[in-house]
Amino acid sequence: MDQKTFTQRGTFMIVLFGSFILLFTGILFYIGFDDPSKYVLLPSVLLFVVCLGLFHKLTITVTDERLSFSLGFGLISKSYLLSEIESVKPVRNSFIHGIGIKMLPNGWLYNVSGLDAIEVKFKNRKSVVRIGTDQPVNVSNYINSKLNNDLHQTNAEIPTNSRYLLYWAILASALLIVTMFILWGNKEPKAKFENNVFELSGMYGYKVNIADISSIDTVQVIPPISMRTNGYAFGNRLKGYFRLTDGNTVKLSVHLGSRPYMLIRAKNEYPIYISFKDNKKTVELFKVLKGEK
Repeated sequence: MDQKTFTQRGTFMIVLFGSFILLFTGILFYIGFDDPSKYVLLPSVLLFVVCLGLFHKLTITVTDERLSFSLGFGLISKSYLLSEIESVKPVRNSFIHGIGIKMLPNGWLYNVSGLDAIEVKFKNRKSVVRIGTDQPVNVSNYINSKLNNDLHQTNAEIPTNSRYLLYWAILASALLIVTMFILWGNKEPKAKFENNVFELSGMYGYKVNIADISSIDTVQVIPPISMRTNGYAFGNRLKGYFRLTDGNTVKLSVHLGSRPYMLIRAKNEYPIYISFKDNKKTVELFKVLKGEK
């Protein structure tokens, strides 16, 4: 039996899922495996590994009787009798539909990279199937030769690697933004004093007039938190506004587990909890605000 295969490497999917695997794995090693965030990061890494296995390539197989294709290691696959097919032609997908498994207005798309594909039209149904490939002209010509159709395409656009530049740029930008956001959020805040104003810099920083402070204490625990209302929470780092289980709102700039926590109460302000990763900095700031240094 005559058989020919056309395989396209899923460059887009490899870059996408591979980047997230590297990013999340790097974050795991950065924050440590004892961090509670591992319960989110580890399943995420496993999910991306599975997705990478499913979409790292797309293989089209043509025999004397069938047109078949499979994604990745073959868990997702389809097969059609050539006798059911009316024609095949090379097409170019819109960027909106582009990549993955998508429902189209007139059928389905299976694609792992690029915008080029073949469109399979059937004799007894209106819906079509688009199958991604980096050789749309060659694939459609070969299938049509099996169908004995004189539909060879000679003027279709030949795919080039230039289209991948857009994918790389988008992915690199997205990963850079996510990475910078996490690094900025996890960055240790700095305490400043100027004109009788205490300022904690960084993401969700704030200023407090020292004259408005009514009390400064140290505590060993933070009241139970029910939700984040406007803040940053990743790993042991909490910054911004959080609602407690009793309904009250507090400002946090803490590294969980690094005790003691400094509690500041000031006029017209929510209670403020502060702690640094190095608890010696927390104690030192407490003494400065209390006027002991």
